[in-house]
Amino acid sequence: MRPKAIVTGISGFLGRNLAEALVDEGYLVTGVDCQESHFSNPAITFLRADIRDFQPLVEYFSGAKEVFHCAALSDIEACALDPTAAVEVNVIGTLNALKAAHAARVERFLLASSLYALSSKGSVYRTTKAASENLVLDFANEYGLAYTILRFGSLYGPGSSPGNAIKRILSQAITTGTVQYWGDGSELREFIHIRDAAYLSLLAKQPRFENTTLHLVGNEKLTTRQLLSMVSEMLGGNLSISYEAQPIKGRYHMTPYTFRSHSNIGQRLYSDTYVDFGVGLIEVMHEIEEGR
Repeated sequence: MRPKAIVTGISGFLGRNLAEALVDEGYLVTGVDCQESHFSNPAITFLRADIRDFQPLVEYFSGAKEVFHCAALSDIEACALDPTAAVEVNVIGTLNALKAAHAARVERFLLASSLYALSSKGSVYRTTKAASENLVLDFANEYGLAYTILRFGSLYGPGSSPGNAIKRILSQAITTGTVQYWGDGSELREFIHIRDAAYLSLLAKQPRFENTTLHLVGNEKLTTRQLLSMVSEMLGGNLSISYEAQPIKGRYHMTPYTFRSHSNIGQRLYSDTYVDFGVGLIEVMHEIEEGR
């Protein structure tokens, strides 16, 4: 009998790719989201529900082996503009998912968190992610709910939203031949391809990662200037690039980490094989060019 997994936020970039990876591993997936989604794969069942509404989750989570909680407001600016919605979705939503998982006696609760949970940046988004992690730890201590916290770095790849950093840069470059970047170009990131993120999320189900916190980031570090130089070369070297002195508010510059007391530092999970960054960029470029 195929095991059942729950993916909340299945309509999102991470949720959709994670669901497909779970099916490839032999799972039946029940996806929960407030936004309507359609899946051609019969192993994926979509159920429409708002994560802020606890009652439907109890029924939906029944019989699940694992819950991957991906539902969240993940845009930093959107969270800052509407902190009430951010708290309701990211914190209350996580609480509801935890309560439903506990009632359903799932074997593992896997939280999609962010490196911003350890940062002094990120504003309201950071606060909600840190609070969500603390709720997971509280449920582990109070009710024995096994967990794994997954702190993701900067995701990219085909299927990302227009607001995704890589998608936004490549869309500008391909459609206008110019890129206007808000920052000085020395910003450092470890971009992780969405397929690698999904693969590592499945590895995190292993027993050795029970009740641990894992950092899922890319294997290559690039500054913005390196990234844009790479994009320019891939497009024939004619890209016009301008840097604005004022960076986007709330973003970290070189590192998400800050020197402060924190009892849940976490460890990095990586794979020896991964999508080469240049290949990943080409995938997104083709997607943009095809108008998807």
